[in-house]
Amino acid sequence: MRFQAQASVYLEALSDLDPSVRHDSARLWIRSSPFFPKVSELLPIARRVPVQKTDYPANRVQLLEDAFYHDRTLAAQAWLDLADEF
Repeated sequence: MRFQAQASVYLEALSDLDPSVRHDSARLWIRSSPFFPKVSELLPIARRVPVQKTDYPANRVQLLEDAFYHDRTLAAQAWLDLADEF
């Protein structure tokens, strides 16, 4: 129950963001930190995340590139999965 309440507070604080941006921001955070983020830590990440449009694979390419150049995180399996879609 505690986690549901906490998630509700987070969703309310981030409600002005597109749902795909919230999701992708959380994924970027998870790749770069072992700790649960504060809303104030997610907002700068969310500003860098592109809003997903119809060309979803291209947006994932951008996210993977951002993770690599910003966080020096290479998600090899994610790149391989994306390549399979093309």
